[in-house]
Amino acid sequence: MKKSVITFITFTLFCVSCSHNTASSKETENTGAAIDDPSLNTPEGKELIELGKRKDEMAREAENRGFYRTGTIDRGKIKTEENSLGIRRCESFIGEIGQFMKVKKDENWLFSLNEETQRGILTAYIIDSHGSIVLQLNHDQKEKSIQIPQDDMYQVKITGEDFSGKFFLSYKQKL
Repeated sequence: MKKSVITFITFTLFCVSCSHNTASSKETENTGAAIDDPSLNTPEGKELIELGKRKDEMAREAENRGFYRTGTIDRGKIKTEENSLGIRRCESFIGEIGQFMKVKKDENWLFSLNEETQRGILTAYIIDSHGSIVLQLNHDQKEKSIQIPQDDMYQVKITGEDFSGKFFLSYKQKL
């Protein structure tokens, strides 16, 4: 009995000392890759690091345009520009993507939704700063114009409920 207790204590102390050493054996960069990872020193590894940096830069630019996203997109890529949002193709989109736009009273805007749905539901909304829906587009109504009732920050939001397919929402001021 005495020998098994001593063995247990020795084993426990050994495990504790090992866990303290492994936590500090590697540091990580912003990419999440270990600094001493030999694959990062290859041309392919350096190219991956550069791609990650460019992707981060593009995400910051999209955020500066007022773009946001919640939920998940499987095998799809969001495309955003100043006056458009879209996904070329996706297997599943559950959540919201959107953009904010500042507009002035009495401006006329045309909103167009082009979508090909394989399954699920896709709806586009224009929402004022008070949370009121000003306009709604879906597969039944794909284009609509509105006259802006007041100076405000509006939200252009697209929601997907287990949506599979592709879509493109564009909006432009009518002169």
